[in-house]
Amino acid sequence: MKIVIDIGGTNTRIGFSNSREKFEKIERISTPNGIAEFNKTVAVLIQTVSEVESITIGCAGLVDHYENKLIKITNKKGFENLSSSTLLPNINCKKTFFNDTELACLGEIYFGIKNPPKVVAYITISTGVGGAFAIDKNLPAFRYNTEVGHHIIEIGGTEEPGTNVQGTFEVLCGGVNFKNLYGGTPENCEDESVWKKYAEDLAVGLHNIAILWSPDLIVLGGGLSQKSNYFLDPLKIVLKESLKNIRPIPEIQISTLGDKNVLLGGLIK
Repeated sequence: MKIVIDIGGTNTRIGFSNSREKFEKIERISTPNGIAEFNKTVAVLIQTVSEVESITIGCAGLVDHYENKLIKITNKKGFENLSSSTLLPNINCKKTFFNDTELACLGEIYFGIKNPPKVVAYITISTGVGGAFAIDKNLPAFRYNTEVGHHIIEIGGTEEPGTNVQGTFEVLCGGVNFKNLYGGTPENCEDESVWKKYAEDLAVGLHNIAILWSPDLIVLGGGLSQKSNYFLDPLKIVLKESLKNIRPIPEIQISTLGDKNVLLGGLIK
C-alpha cells in the first residue's frame, strides 16, 4: 500500500493507493496541533492497512531534501525540524517529505497535462503563493524547495505577514491580502478593473518565473485560479508585452485537477 499525506495549515488528507494510479480511499481530518497529536491521530487511520510500502508527505512549508527533513509548516506550529523517524515512528517504511507545490507539479505532469513539454512550472495562487518546476518530469535536486511567493516584485510595497518582507509576489497575488488591496474577497469579486490590476501584478511574478526557470508551460492552480476567466486574457497580454524582447511567452494553462494534484503527485514519489 502506498500512502500519501497532504498536511495543510487547516486540513490534512491521507490517500491510500494499491495501484499508484488512483486512490482507493482518501481520509480528511483537521490538522492536529503538533507532531505528537498528529502521530496518534494518523496512526489510527493507517493501522488498518496490513502492509505499508512507503509514505510520501506533502506540506505547505520548507523541506530540506538532502536531510529528508521538514523544517517547518507555514502558519502551523508544532511541526518544526521533523525527520522521517519522528513522523509516525511506529510505522516502519520509507517516508519522504516534499513541499506540497512540488507534488502538485508532478501531479499536473503525470495526471493532468496532455503531452507535457520538457519544462513545466506549477504556480499555486491561493491563500498564499507557491511554486515548483520539473524538467523531463523530474524535480530538480535542490536542497530546499523553491519559495516563489516570497520573491519581491514591488520594492517598498506592502509588508508580508510572517516574513516582514515588503512587496512580495504572495502579498500582491495571494488571497491573504486581497481584501486589503481591493476591498473584498476574490471569491465574490466580479469587478473587471480589479482583475485587470491583479493580472498586471501576477504578470510581474510570472515574468520572473519565465526568465529564471524558462518553462515551456506554466500551470496555474489554487483557489484564485478559479477566477481565471476574469484575469487570464489580460495576464497574457501584459506578459507577452513584458517578454517581447526577451523570450516567447510560455504557454499558460489552468489546472483541471484542483486540490487533488498534491495527493496524485505523491503517487509518483
